[in-house]
Amino acid sequence: MGTSHRQQPIKDVVESIQNGIRNLYKLPADYEVVMGNGGATAFWDMACACLIEKKAAFGSFGSFSAKFAASVANTPFIDAPVILGLIMACTLCLGQPAMLLMLMFLRGHITKHQPVF
Repeated sequence: MGTSHRQQPIKDVVESIQNGIRNLYKLPADYEVVMGNGGATAFWDMACACLIEKKAAFGSFGSFSAKFAASVANTPFIDAPVILGLIMACTLCLGQPAMLLMLMFLRGHITKHQPVF
């Protein structure tokens, strides 16, 4: 059993969510809050077609973000994206010591249960 997205109660819910997001992030009046269903692939296609003007940067920490970055990389009218992996992102955000700790963790020299300091 479903309902049509054209029915007023559904339109009211969608408008309420859009206004809530607009207020939460204090978006300018000329910004549009877009909602849709269709999964991540549909969103990535729309982002490549409509949201990314020239180039994008990504933090790629797993398969989900890697697929989005790959989608952008395969879009012919967008410049190649900048893709930061986990170690590079940690280095940029937290500095050299964080990178060394992350490498030690990934190589098994420390575990998540072992105190570092």
